[in-house]
Amino acid sequence: MVQQEQAQIQHALSVEAGNLELEITEKIKPQVQALMRMAERSGRHGKPSQAEWEFNAALNVRDFRSYQAIAWVDPAHRVRWLVPLQGNEAALNLELDFEQRRKAGLNAAYQAAQGCCEPYY
Repeated sequence: MVQQEQAQIQHALSVEAGNLELEITEKIKPQVQALMRMAERSGRHGKPSQAEWEFNAALNVRDFRSYQAIAWVDPAHRVRWLVPLQGNEAALNLELDFEQRRKAGLNAAYQAAQGCCEPYY
């Protein structure tokens, strides 16, 4: 009896976890798509000016309130541009690869980006 109850609880948790995963994926999908469009525009027209990039980043921050900031990161993994800057000044010029796992994640992101757009620095 106890094993059956545990199996039912485990199944219910598994179903709930799957539902939660789907819900989170659906909520962040528009945000990811908007950032991908921003990156694709940059790749299509060459490196944007800082003002143009900041304008587009500001639109994303405005439209998706869950963002604290959006950063332009150079090949050395240093934050070069940041929107909004106010309240995030400490992140400007921050080296993001100070831990090996962060460096691996950044390298994976650069590799993934090359399939949709060419990074410009």
